Amino acid sequence: MSYNGPSTTESFPGVSSGADAKVYREQAPQNQSSRYDDDVQQARRALKLGEDITLNNIDDLMRYQPWDSRQVEQGEQVREALTAAAKAILRNVPAGRFRSVALRNIIDARMNSNAGISFYGRF
Repeated sequence: MSYNGPSTTESFPGVSSGADAKVYREQAPQNQSSRYDDDVQQARRALKLGEDITLNNIDDLMRYQPWDSRQVEQGEQVREALTAAAKAILRNVPAGRFRSVALRNIIDARMNSNAGISFYGRF
């Protein structure tokens, strides 16, 4: 069975719905027999934000980045929202592996948000 291209309701890893999916469909290869994975990779390239991590910029990534007052405010808003989410999970989700994973994901979201704020979305 060959792949006949994306349907209008199909979701794509790394591509959010709406305008991004429209860009995906517009940028997808015209050859309908192409593989789904190739289409997804093309969509990710078309929607990619920031720069790749390379030998030329890894030092910037690893160096401490002090925040200005705007970044401090952004960080506080993210922290408050993620803290509220973690508290909701602790109050409402029974203890177990799924709750642990959910809480770890919130911690990861906090760390990645901090990095995004620190680098203004550069990476």
